[in-house]
Amino acid sequence: MSSFFPVASPEIVAAWVAGWARSRRVGPPVGVMGGHHVTVGLPQQRARYVFAAIAHGDLRRLAGEIPDPWIFLKVCEPTAALDAVWPHGWVVQPEGFMMTAALAPSVPPDLPPGYRLVLTEDPSIVATVLDGQGAVAASGRASFAAGHATIDQIVTDENHRRRGLGRVVMAALSEAALARDIRRGILVATPMGRQLYEALGWRLHAHFTTAVIPGEPA
Repeated sequence: MSSFFPVASPEIVAAWVAGWARSRRVGPPVGVMGGHHVTVGLPQQRARYVFAAIAHGDLRRLAGEIPDPWIFLKVCEPTAALDAVWPHGWVVQPEGFMMTAALAPSVPPDLPPGYRLVLTEDPSIVATVLDGQGAVAASGRASFAAGHATIDQIVTDENHRRRGLGRVVMAALSEAALARDIRRGILVATPMGRQLYEALGWRLHAHFTTAVIPGEPA
């Protein structure tokens, strides 16, 4: 891997995987080849492997031993660095970005008129912004593992964007983490999401590449 790109911390990646599994209410990660395997059980995501780092030869061998669709391989390296690794049939997804933040108390942003914030626990903390009719306008989740808050599934409905609702959700989840004495946050962002999170003080921890064999589930 090029020295121009950040190298992921195995401890941070492990905390994120454990938090992600809790957020999605699936079984805990299992250690495999220095990384993590999570059985997800969805038709279009049967399982996922996540690696902070793995030798390219080992990654290619693992990919070659997976004949079935919808088993995701995720590696904390830039997508371009893995171009020559994937066997035929594997499709690389849009690049993601693992990000971290030091969580600290702050003044929460105001909700626009007509919206209200609801916090629930399932056992993840779920922050939901409802509009005046009670419909979900924005939402997100935080799960806690190894002293970190994994922020997951931050979504704003397209009819409610550009109103600061994502900031409200993020602030609520941060406060929920601080209330549990959790002061470090982790998430994986899309290119568009990265801009929002950087504006909120989050910083790039590692590039995040995902590949999968697509197809009809058996």
